[in-house]
Amino acid sequence: MKLRLLIILFTIHPFLLSAQEVSRKKFPFFSLSPHTGFIIPHADELKEISRSTPVGFQAEAGFIHTGPVAYAQTRSFSRLGLSLQHMGFGNRRELGSSTALSAYLEPYILPDSRVQLSFRFGIGATYLSRVHHPESNPRNIFFSSPVSFVTYLAFSSRVNIHPHWKINASLFYNHISNGGAKMPNKGINYPTLSVGLDYLPFGETFIRPDVIAENPKSWLFWFEKGFSGKNTPARPGVSSEMAFILNASVLAEKKVGVIHGFSAGLEFSEDGFRKLDFEYRELELAHQLLGLLAGHTFHLGKFRLSQHYGLYLFNREPDSRIAYQRYGLYYQCGKRLYVGGTLKVHRHIADIFDVRLGWRFRT
Repeated sequence: MKLRLLIILFTIHPFLLSAQEVSRKKFPFFSLSPHTGFIIPHADELKEISRSTPVGFQAEAGFIHTGPVAYAQTRSFSRLGLSLQHMGFGNRRELGSSTALSAYLEPYILPDSRVQLSFRFGIGATYLSRVHHPESNPRNIFFSSPVSFVTYLAFSSRVNIHPHWKINASLFYNHISNGGAKMPNKGINYPTLSVGLDYLPFGETFIRPDVIAENPKSWLFWFEKGFSGKNTPARPGVSSEMAFILNASVLAEKKVGVIHGFSAGLEFSEDGFRKLDFEYRELELAHQLLGLLAGHTFHLGKFRLSQHYGLYLFNREPDSRIAYQRYGLYYQCGKRLYVGGTLKVHRHIADIFDVRLGWRFRT
């Protein structure tokens, strides 16, 4: 009797699995890959300590969204996953290691090809085993907070070697910073190359809808408020103090197709950090900032990835640069309300990370 049951189960199992695959709109995946790379010395004082080789590994799990609804939203299919990465920076005494947990979104460029291409944006938190200390670790001015932010961009390729297995190869650009919460905070930038394996228990089946509604070329208007805190450095006779930075911005965006948008606007900052810094330096200067923004946005369902270049229209800091970049990740909560976070960067140096709350209008 038991033998008959086993024969029946093995006979119908492929058909049950096939039916399950066809009905699925998202497929689980698991991935493991080693990493190696180098550290970019983006300031003169970082050249010596940057002469080491980061080595580590990354484990991932998530879902591949393959249904017609996912395709209609972005004209593509995408991976949504969690990543656990451990990276040693090749200098255990001064730089130590990073253990990071992050979430990422990875749209496919060529999902149906035997060689799949995709790009990724991820953000999360990391624990750093070695940080700056003025006496015991003075050369490490990359980071000074044991818990910091990690962000990365990646371009990936995958080759099918079996219905349930793929070889992956990726090029990452990684950045770790505390967002300016504690100084010094030069931030560390380290590109890495990885080669590993993906396991898909149920394979993957991409289902495009028969008819896709055309997306109107509309205008979008974004109004948002940002909030962040930043510690002033300890100075002779003055202890470190938390300063708050408030930001308000308005952007007008022209949609081009489904996932692309080009936008421009203004942002105003009430910078408490600059106010305290000017007071310490006895400078009677305005601490407010006004900037002009222009850039591009990827619309990926309810998520948005934005990259803007800024030009200061009003900035009284004597030694400040005239331009900056702002990178954002947003989630649309409803028809109008959205939340997110942005990272402001001057060249390769992260300045401040903030959280955002906004309101969207469409014409």
